[in-house]
Amino acid sequence: MRIVFLILLSVMFMTANSQSEYKAPVGINPPANSLVFNQKEFGDRFSVLFNSEDDYDYYAIDLTKLNDRFERVYFMNLTYQDRRIVNLDPDVDKDQIWFKAFHQYSETEITCLFNDLKEKATQDGNIMSSGEKSTWLTKNDKFNKTNKND
Repeated sequence: MRIVFLILLSVMFMTANSQSEYKAPVGINPPANSLVFNQKEFGDRFSVLFNSEDDYDYYAIDLTKLNDRFERVYFMNLTYQDRRIVNLDPDVDKDQIWFKAFHQYSETEITCLFNDLKEKATQDGNIMSSGEKSTWLTKNDKFNKTNKND
């Protein structure tokens, strides 16, 4: 009887202890670990709803679908202007990055948002000359690890 009680007490302690710890979404490693979503699974999609947990949906974004660094940085700057999404991994040098959105926004709405922002980055990238892009990046590339400009 004591053994059963000790086992039951141990299980209760482990359960109570695990509930207070942060749990990353199933299948998602902390953002420091790159490419946890199979790149081939994007297919033609720019964003993929990868997981839902608690109050959030987690999206993987395929940055390889943007033409150059200008479009990546421009896209990221556009995402920071929208309150529906939160970036979890701002490393534009990776092939994919992560965002989360509250469940109150549908997958269709968030997918359309990402596609619209991608389209805006591509359109503006096509309009600007390489010199204009370079000047813009000098002022706005907060992701450049070697950029010491304020």
